[in-house]
Amino acid sequence: MRPGPAPIAVAVLGLLAATAVALALGVRPAIPAEGRDWLLAAVFAPLGARIAAHERRNPCGWLLLAVGVLGGVTVVTSLAGAGPVAWVRDWVWWPGYGLLVLVVALFPDGRRSRVLVAGLAVNVLAGTVALAALMARSPGSAEGNRVAPGWDGVVFLAASAVLAAGGLAAVAGVLVRIRRCETRGPLLWCAGNGVLLLLALALDVVGSVPVTWLAGVLAIPLATVVGIMRYGLYDIRLPVHRGLLYGTLSIAVLLVYAATVTVVARLLPVAATPVAVAAALLTLLPLRQRLQSALTRRLYGRPPYELVTVVGRGADLPSVVAGLGEGLRVPYAAVRVDDAEVSHGRRRAWPVTELPLHPGGVLVVQQRAPDEPWTRRENELLSDLAAQLGPAVAATRVREESRRLQRDLHDGIGPALFGARMLVRAGRTRSAEAPGLAQTWDDLEDGLAAATAEIRRILDGLGPAALERGLAAALDGVARRHRGAGLPVTLQLPADLTGLSGAVEVAAYRIVDEALTNVARHARAASATVTVTRDGAALGVTVEDDGAGIAADRAAGLGLGSLRERCARLGGTFAVEAGALGTRLSATLPAR
Repeated sequence: MRPGPAPIAVAVLGLLAATAVALALGVRPAIPAEGRDWLLAAVFAPLGARIAAHERRNPCGWLLLAVGVLGGVTVVTSLAGAGPVAWVRDWVWWPGYGLLVLVVALFPDGRRSRVLVAGLAVNVLAGTVALAALMARSPGSAEGNRVAPGWDGVVFLAASAVLAAGGLAAVAGVLVRIRRCETRGPLLWCAGNGVLLLLALALDVVGSVPVTWLAGVLAIPLATVVGIMRYGLYDIRLPVHRGLLYGTLSIAVLLVYAATVTVVARLLPVAATPVAVAAALLTLLPLRQRLQSALTRRLYGRPPYELVTVVGRGADLPSVVAGLGEGLRVPYAAVRVDDAEVSHGRRRAWPVTELPLHPGGVLVVQQRAPDEPWTRRENELLSDLAAQLGPAVAATRVREESRRLQRDLHDGIGPALFGARMLVRAGRTRSAEAPGLAQTWDDLEDGLAAATAEIRRILDGLGPAALERGLAAALDGVARRHRGAGLPVTLQLPADLTGLSGAVEVAAYRIVDEALTNVARHARAASATVTVTRDGAALGVTVEDDGAGIAADRAAGLGLGSLRERCARLGGTFAVEAGALGTRLSATLPAR
């Protein structure tokens, strides 16, 4: 269900109604409104309206909205010097405090003990009625209630004490929920800020301390915003983030304007005030454009041409999807190819757009917010992006097919050939008395050995799947695997290992993997160190251990010959140095 404008309408109509009543009663500005009431209206009303628009059945949003409306009503009625509107001004601020206590009790989902909620609601209503009655005055008079003279302070203190008790009960309820709840972050913020709210209530009774009161009352919207931005409450992180950024931009522009006008006005005579205003505007124009550009990029992502270029150049589907999600500033983006899905972000319960891809697959992009459908331009951009994703999808299919071939060759055909060679050797042994069959057995074993070598060559050409994450990540995986097997491995890598050819990456990976395997099996070493360096057009790979060393007659049987051949095919060098202090294997490969 798409959210409607009802919460915003409630806020606007509430303030308009209060203003209309005040004007009808002939209010004339006499007493300036307190800054804190302006603050309540400016902070609570927009936040409450946003939450209520997306969570209509959650009372927290409506309560925050009501606090903001009451703050606005207080501002309007504060313009009256005396009379009925002034009477409203004297008590209308009270229910806002009570509603804040209710927010603490109900946060974040609005489902709580009916007894506690009913008790707090009755307390707020009773306190409001009592204060309204005690503040009743004759029209045009500032005298107190003649029916109950001198009771104002007593009833006010009693109502405050009861409300404070309700606040303590609300905080205690939050603490109980913290012990039972898995996601404790929002509740911890709520409990701490509930304590600050009670402190603000106490200070307002004994004589308000502005800074402490500000921290206490604004703690509730702060906890709500933290819950939204950090823990994803109400699924409105993007709209609230947008509001915070636009608010920051507006404040920055106003501060620059005020500072410019003040400085220029002091330096120039009074008659030059228009010059000061013009100077401020000229200063703000380029600043506003820069801030607006940065803000647009922050909220809506990269410009279309940049995004299409980034997606078109990408060959790795996970990085392309991540760049797509971050570039569009959407909560969720994914590409489905056959039975596999590559996604970025967390899918929310609001509309998604699906676009077919060529040569196959589907692009899934979720809207930035549930009530913000894509514009015509954005739909055109999504179509262009879907067209640009074709090469990345095709490359992903090729890699998946490569993985399948690797698994089939390595796990199926390879062991079958090895078993066949064992059978050939057994047959030769059993038929030793038939000299005519010896050459046949030898030819058969040579053929199987050649087939095995060809499969190894194909596997080497396909390359290890670990390299899809890059050489650095692949080598780190090798080191972690050997550490897990009991061999301490120190890995030293350069800052940049990108731009290498595929063959060089495969060679470096195989050298490190084979060398560490030999160390673990044969060297009886306590530790090993892998060092990779990059100097211009050369890539250096060194593996050192503190083991027993390798005897010269065993070096060829440990797979080192194939590593030497691999380096030679690429135009590199390979060397093994063994001594009493261990073995040092070093290889130099062309970087490209």
